[in-house]
Amino acid sequence: MQAAEKIEHSIIEEKEIIPPKGHYELYKRVFDVTFALFLLPFLLPLMLLIALLIKLDSRGPVVFVQKRNGYRGKSLIVTNIEP
Repeated sequence: MQAAEKIEHSIIEEKEIIPPKGHYELYKRVFDVTFALFLLPFLLPLMLLIALLIKLDSRGPVVFVQKRNGYRGKSLIVTNIEP
């Protein structure tokens, strides 16, 4: 019986994930946009250099676009750099 008791206690119940309420989404959005705008001037030259090297190395486009399903099933468009 001890083995059966251990197995019963080790089962993890699945719970629905509930997003936080209140102003969390607004604060997160403001933080994300502010942080991205802060980093953009530093990363833009590096991204342009990578794009130039990709273009010189391959015939195809530097970036490609994908449509994906995001949070709560909302569709979004993702732009990726070609490998």
